[in-house]
Formats: sequence, C-alpha cells, structure tokens
Amino acid sequence: MKRWIFVSLVAMLLVPRVVLGAESGVSTGMAWWGWVILLFVVTFAMGIVAVLGGVGGGVPFVPIISGFFPFHLDFVRGAGLLVALSGALAAGPGLLKLNIASLRLAIPVALIASFCSIIGAMIGLALPTKIVQTALGATY
Repeated sequence: MKRWIFVSLVAMLLVPRVVLGAESGVSTGMAWWGWVILLFVVTFAMGIVAVLGGVGGGVPFVPIISGFFPFHLDFVRGAGLLVALSGALAAGPGLLKLNIASLRLAIPVALIASFCSIIGAMIGLALPTKIVQTALGATY
C-alpha cells in the first residue's frame, strides 16, 4: 500500500514538470492557480508523511519542490527555512512542557545554529543555482 502511495505521489509530481516541459523554461500550460492548488496538495501530503517519518517539514520540502515545480530555487529555499522554523516553533513549547527539551542547552545551540545558518545562506546564495540543485539532489 505504501509503495502505491509513493508511486502515485511521484507520478503526480512528474506530470507537470517532465511531461509539460517546465524544466526547459517552456510554458507549462497550467494556470497560476493550478500550481497553487498542486503545491497545497503536495505540501499537505508531505507534512503528513514527514510527521509520521519523524523528520522536519523542511527536510523533504526543498528537494521535492525545487525538483518538480517551476519555482526558482532561491524562493524555495526561503520557504523551506520558514517551514523548518514554523515546525521548530510549534514543537518547542510542548517539548519544554514535557521536560524533553532543555532550555539551558537549547539557547547556546540555537545561537550557534543561527550563526552557521547565516554563513550557509551566504555561501548558498553565492553559488550558482545548478550547483546548489546538484548538491541538494546528491544529499537527498
């Protein structure tokens, strides 16, 4: 059953990208609101699968959306950062309430992660888009 869900999700994502020729810069023939609806459906399913899989929403978001949708990679990466941030902010209070997370440990780690993410964003924006897409494809 899980295999059929995965195959249908991949087929749904490949139809507008490969068959309609979006990777070559040619118009896909789909209206703008069609992309919005398709993006909503895919990210809704991705959110369910990511929660059940135990990964953050930003982990599958950037490679899947940048690979199968005709959006520029910089916009997708920015939205991926917002997805990851919203997931962390939503999970934080519950984890602190259950004493699963430690605020004394989280503050220094958050400062280090914030500094490194700014440096990584600067490096990522300096690199050409093709290199970043190749690196995302290789790591995912």
